[in-house]
Amino acid sequence: MTRSANRAANRRRAATAAALAALTPAQQHDLEQKLGHVFADRTILLEALQAAGNGVLQLGERKIEDGNKRLAMVGDAILQLAILMDWFKDGESRRSGHFTLVSIASNRNLDDCGRANGLSNYISGGKHFANREIPPRTMSATVEALIGAVFMDSGESLEAVKEAMRGLGLL
Repeated sequence: MTRSANRAANRRRAATAAALAALTPAQQHDLEQKLGHVFADRTILLEALQAAGNGVLQLGERKIEDGNKRLAMVGDAILQLAILMDWFKDGESRRSGHFTLVSIASNRNLDDCGRANGLSNYISGGKHFANREIPPRTMSATVEALIGAVFMDSGESLEAVKEAMRGLGLL
């Protein structure tokens, strides 16, 4: 291995170790209380809190080469499903469903939700975020990723997702 490759590998290991240590047990407990879900797999919660580009590529055995983006994709889809299932059961118009979906699942609303819940204190952005100023898109992706993490960790339970959404003030 070249000296440059060795330094890069050491930086990745250091970033991974920092990510694993970044969330204290008290912080994890606080997040679990907000979400109404106790995580069986701590690494999936940690993955949800990793901003893309922060240098962490792996958490334990879990590879996360793009931060929380994969979980955010799952969270975005399941968030929309949870909203639309309730809308459909209520028998409301398609237009009403669209407006409900836009108002709850918009990036702006998810950003506001994340800030109102103090998620800036948990997001691991590495040196990219000066003074803990989390960009709106990163915050909304983190909210989606947390929803995705609850879904995956709960055995794909829509009810667990709805509980998390209620805890975050989305429902």
